[in-house]
Amino acid sequence: MTARQRDRGFTLVELLVVIAIIGVLVALLLPAVQAAREAARRTQCVNHLKQMGLAVQNFHDTYHHIPYTRHDTRETCFLLLLPFMEQRAHYEKWDLKKAYYDQTQEVREKTFKFYLCPSRVRPTPLLSLPESDKHQNGTTPHTPGGVADYATNAGTPPGTTDYWPGMNGVTENDRANGPFWYKGPPLLKFANVSDGISNVVFIGEKHVRKSQLNFDGSIWNGDHGASFKKLGIGAPIARDMNATVGQFGSYHPGVCQFVFGDGAVRALSVSTDLTTLDRLANRDDGEPVAIP
Repeated sequence: MTARQRDRGFTLVELLVVIAIIGVLVALLLPAVQAAREAARRTQCVNHLKQMGLAVQNFHDTYHHIPYTRHDTRETCFLLLLPFMEQRAHYEKWDLKKAYYDQTQEVREKTFKFYLCPSRVRPTPLLSLPESDKHQNGTTPHTPGGVADYATNAGTPPGTTDYWPGMNGVTENDRANGPFWYKGPPLLKFANVSDGISNVVFIGEKHVRKSQLNFDGSIWNGDHGASFKKLGIGAPIARDMNATVGQFGSYHPGVCQFVFGDGAVRALSVSTDLTTLDRLANRDDGEPVAIP
C-alpha cells in the first residue's frame, strides 16, 4: 500500500468527531423545525376560527339573529353553523325534533376537523368519554358524541350559565352578557352588541385539561355546557394545558386565539389582565377595548 493510499483513510477519533458535530447540528435544527410546525398549526387554527366567524355572519344575514348557544337536551350553535361551513348534508341528517340522546349514532358521533385545533392532539376515538354526556335526568346513560376545541363566548362571570334575564329566576345582573346565550326568545342580534362586534370576542379556543381531553362533553349536546364558556374576572385564560382553572385556553405557547364579531382572529396573551378580558367578553358594558 502506497503512502497516498494510506492518507485516504480516517481514524476512529475523526469519525466520532464528525458524528458529534452532526449531532450538535441536529440539536440546533430541531427547535427550529418544531417552531415551524407549531406556526403552521397555529395558522390552521386561525383559519378554523375565521371560518366560524364568517359562518356566524352568514347565519345572521340569513336568520337576522346570532345562533343561540344551545337548547337543553337538543342542539347547539355548532350544529346550527354547519350549513354555513359547507356541511349542510350532515346538518340535515340531524332530527331537530329529537333530543341529542335520540339521534342516530352516525350523526351524534361525528367530529369535524375544522372544529379541532391541530395543536391539541386528542386521543382516539374522538368521542366524549364517560360522565360527560349523561342526561340531566340522571337515568339516561352516557351517550358519547363528537368533540370540539372551540366554544362560544357567553360573557363574564358571576353568572355561570348562558341564560338570559328572567330565565329560571336569572336576574339582569346574572344574565349572559356575551354575544351568545341560551335559545330564546329573546334572540340576540348584532344590534345587541352595542360595544361593536369588532370589539367583542365571539368564539375562542376552550380550555380542556390535558388529562381530561375527552371529558368536556360532546359539542352537539345542548344538555351540558361544552358549547359555551365564560371569560374575564373569575374566568381567566388558562395559562397552560395542565391548568386547573380557565374557561378559554389553548395549546399554543403563551396565547389563546379568538375570532371577534367582524371575523378578525386575534391572539390574546394568556397573561392578559382580567379587566381587559371582562371588557372584551361583555357585549354591552359601554367599555369597548380595541385589540390591534
